[in-house]
Amino acid sequence: YEKVRQFYLESLDYLHGKFSQPTMEEARIYQGLANSYADFLKGNFKRYPAKAERYFQSATYYYLKSLALKKQLLGEGHPQVATTYYTLALLTSDHPGKVYRSKALNYFQRAIESITDGYRLTGDFDMPPMDRVRFPYYFNVLLTSKVYFLEKLYRETQDTLYIRVIHEHNR
Repeated sequence: YEKVRQFYLESLDYLHGKFSQPTMEEARIYQGLANSYADFLKGNFKRYPAKAERYFQSATYYYLKSLALKKQLLGEGHPQVATTYYTLALLTSDHPGKVYRSKALNYFQRAIESITDGYRLTGDFDMPPMDRVRFPYYFNVLLTSKVYFLEKLYRETQDTLYIRVIHEHNR
């Protein structure tokens, strides 16, 4: 992965020297850098906690850089923006730290809102009007993932008040 990261960083240097404005290629490179760190994390938080935490921070940093560029270039409601929010949700939902649970739910919520023309879900079973859902299949995947994450939290904590508080906080 080190050679891949080096290639990505060299590509960024080249793009910065060639273009004065941000490009989608730059966003894709940041996404690739983030993926190169995130790939290590699968199952390694327990075996290599210090290294996993560093990689988690690096992956988050590059995903957020990619997200900022995509929002700037494509707009908040673009599917690539939703995909990056979703990726951040999955990344943070796998982190063992409790502080990241609220962030994961927030990213799930932002992903859903970005493909439903900004519709805010207000209840646990609230559904936007289907004419506002631009990508019904993707909406279903996002909503299912969010529900699965809430179920995972319940299995881990058995604390419904805790789950309700962080869930309410992210609406």
